[in-house]
Amino acid sequence: MTFEDYILNPMGKQNAVLSAITRESIRTNYTYRFDNILLREGGKIQYYKYKTSNNEYIIHIKIPSEPVKKFYYDVVLKFSANADVKGAGKNLLLYNFQAFSNDPAFVYNHAYVFKKNNLFFTDMTSKMGKRPLKEEPKVKNPDKVVAYVKSIYFAYLYMKNRGLFKTIAWADAAAYDKKTLLNNVMSCDEKIALREEKEKEINHKKKIVVDDSLANRLSRSKQLSDSDKDRLVVRTTRKVPTVKKIKAVNSTRRIKKR
Repeated sequence: MTFEDYILNPMGKQNAVLSAITRESIRTNYTYRFDNILLREGGKIQYYKYKTSNNEYIIHIKIPSEPVKKFYYDVVLKFSANADVKGAGKNLLLYNFQAFSNDPAFVYNHAYVFKKNNLFFTDMTSKMGKRPLKEEPKVKNPDKVVAYVKSIYFAYLYMKNRGLFKTIAWADAAAYDKKTLLNNVMSCDEKIALREEKEKEINHKKKIVVDDSLANRLSRSKQLSDSDKDRLVVRTTRKVPTVKKIKAVNSTRRIKKR
């Protein structure tokens, strides 16, 4: 599958499970979200370009997380051409591609399927761990279909934005060295553990903010209450009417003894 094929319809040209309208809706949504991320990052995203002696192009992009600021996933794309690839040598979109990402969605839902369809970049196997490549994604991708992966689509959008699909933009690419690439990529297990840790920190900070906000509201409420009390005017109470004096009791009659 070429990268262009994947972008147009990851399930394949003959597969119409996702309608053209649905695919376009997904792409539009991803583009909008990536534009927001790019704005947040000031338009700067780290990437590294490599080229093999066989004219294979490999790019490693640090794709920012949406919810967690200053947290980045490693996305690696490999582009290779054969006699069937039209436009080889000019446009990487027309090259066959393979991918890797330590984004949890790719790890748990797509890695197995990508490997099964020869779309997984095998040089990154040691970074995946054993389970994602061997265990079927029975819960999130039970039909085992190749689908859009957000981090990979974001990588596509960044390459498009930077003109990195033109092979002439790779004149300064470093000679590919597998060890160099692997040393610059965090394993999926480490990345996911770090992501969970960052999420806990965010939730903890949110709790502190909520607790402080509640405490401030309670404090303001108490201050208002005290102030209200100070402004209260104490009214004099009405005098309770005095009870009329009881008239003197007349002398009692003597009761004659029988």
